[in-house]
Amino acid sequence: MITRFNLFLSFIFVFFGCQQKQPEVRVQATIQEGAVNYIKFIDMTQPGLAPDSIQLSLDGTFDFVQNTTEPKDFIFYFNDKEYIRLVLCPNEIVTLTANASNLVSTYQVSGSQESVDVSLIIKRHFRAVGILDTLQQFYLKNQTNPQLAEIVEKLAFLSDSIFSDEKAFLTSFIENNPGSIAAYIALSQKLGLNKQLFTLANDLPYFVMVDTAMASRYNNTVPSKMLHTYIIREKLRLSQENERITNDSIINQAPDVRLPNSLGDTLALSALRGKYVLVDFWGSWCRPSRMNNAILRDTYRKYRNRGFEIYQIAIEHSATNWNNTIKEDKLFWKYQVSGLNYMESNAAKVFGVKTMPANFLVNPDGKIVGRNLYGDDLTNQLESVLKPAPIAKPIIKVASDSIESDTSQKANQ
Repeated sequence: MITRFNLFLSFIFVFFGCQQKQPEVRVQATIQEGAVNYIKFIDMTQPGLAPDSIQLSLDGTFDFVQNTTEPKDFIFYFNDKEYIRLVLCPNEIVTLTANASNLVSTYQVSGSQESVDVSLIIKRHFRAVGILDTLQQFYLKNQTNPQLAEIVEKLAFLSDSIFSDEKAFLTSFIENNPGSIAAYIALSQKLGLNKQLFTLANDLPYFVMVDTAMASRYNNTVPSKMLHTYIIREKLRLSQENERITNDSIINQAPDVRLPNSLGDTLALSALRGKYVLVDFWGSWCRPSRMNNAILRDTYRKYRNRGFEIYQIAIEHSATNWNNTIKEDKLFWKYQVSGLNYMESNAAKVFGVKTMPANFLVNPDGKIVGRNLYGDDLTNQLESVLKPAPIAKPIIKVASDSIESDTSQKANQ
């Protein structure tokens, strides 16, 4: 009887001992200055899943383990200003070190080539964002500088250079690592709130390259399926957009928009029939919009007496930010309006605005004759359609933003 029982136990041990250990990913981390704090994490391969957290020990360490048969894409963070991103494949054991006061600059990872590649992308991206923020601060500090127009031109050049350099780096990375999840992450990078470095409309070959290579390397896994689904959806959207633009080219009638100004008075776009009107979508939070405002001031001064008007729609949720920015940027034209519903702006929807900033040039008959015209493109277009400048009469010249602002405010009252 004892012998049979021992044989039965032996069978149980052998049976369970022969079971394969379920694949897992493990992160062994040390975060200096992070003792007993909670670090949040979110699984990017499970859209909609709420963030979770794990508490660091007294010495700032934590051991994170999750069972998985597929690659995982995790973001770890203490706050929304910076983060660590790890792409982990099954059975990888990753060593992570960082300092809680500056996660991005200090984090180092080993044991996962995908995570190492992603860290290079993230760190370079944060450096570029930091430079752009510095340019923005410089611009804001020089609002009253008499050479603001020249400053804006130089800042725009620097901004474009940073954008170009960042895209060139990511393009090279994608070409050399097309099948990596890091390449998929590279395609999703943006500078600013809405300025994508890669778009399907402009960079389709790179999306197809990564999609094909990922399907071969990570076939039927969540990251691969997410990219493929995105490409299909965006192709459909672009097709519908092109169809809409084709139809617009036949009709091309600007939708009538009626929105309140800062005093609550409703101003209608249709009230400006008979003039060339630039319908300009902007926001106090949008750096390119703010830089373009300085150029628009000069454009409006030059052409307002030749049948030109600006109908500027702010994509905002804060009346305070909106009004303060109007004063800071010295926007003195009358038609400053906003529904103060931010990304739910109905005006943006009816005009088909997808990214910021955006503008539309409307002719005296209310038809759209130009889109996204900035700088010289707008000036050249206005020169070709507006009546000649009136002959100047001998008057005392008064040219002051503050006086123009006062005049505009009186006109609004």
